[in-house]
Amino acid sequence: MSRRKCSVVFVGGFGTGADGTIGGQVYACRTLLESPISEHVAWHLVDTTMESLPPPPLRRRMRRAIGRFQRFLLLITRRQVDAVLLFSSTGGSFAEKGLMAAAARLRGKRVVLSPHSGKDHETMARSRFHSAVVRLALRFCDVVMCQSRGWQDFYSSLTPGAPTRYVVVKNWIEPRQYRDLPLRGPQQRVNVLFLAWIERHKGIFDLIEAAVRSGLPPAS
Repeated sequence: MSRRKCSVVFVGGFGTGADGTIGGQVYACRTLLESPISEHVAWHLVDTTMESLPPPPLRRRMRRAIGRFQRFLLLITRRQVDAVLLFSSTGGSFAEKGLMAAAARLRGKRVVLSPHSGKDHETMARSRFHSAVVRLALRFCDVVMCQSRGWQDFYSSLTPGAPTRYVVVKNWIEPRQYRDLPLRGPQQRVNVLFLAWIERHKGIFDLIEAAVRSGLPPAS
């Protein structure tokens, strides 16, 4: 007799923007769906892909958020769901996922939160409301996936007790598409395309520093 798959409601980005672009969070979500984990998990998807950048008007975003929450409630009440996995950005995204986490806990579901934003500490410093939202949302989570030890320390400092709920799971990629690329010699230039906003929290300056430390020749 085959073992029943773990049933998980996955809230994250799975589509493409109106201009056809795919962001980092969408790439991470798709990679997880296409990984061997799916052999053991039955996914129920709630798509939160941003329609466009700059974002659409607030009224339209609110309508979409309400629709997502309604679908989420239907899934956790009408299906045999074991857990929910919530991918979150900062700001309104964290508030939305916090509300979903609270609803899931009330239904007795395990909650895993995966924050994907480099600006949470900045946003919290500017807004007491957002700070309260983040702290409250974390209380409803069984596990918080942190992208580094620094984020683990940051999030675990916001809620009392249970530091083991915060685990480091670094950004993942699908390596197979890179394994067949021809290797370059040590003196050959490596060309890197960085397609994102040029902002410190995106990591571009960390990438440049890492390249310098590795001994790669500087760009002209």
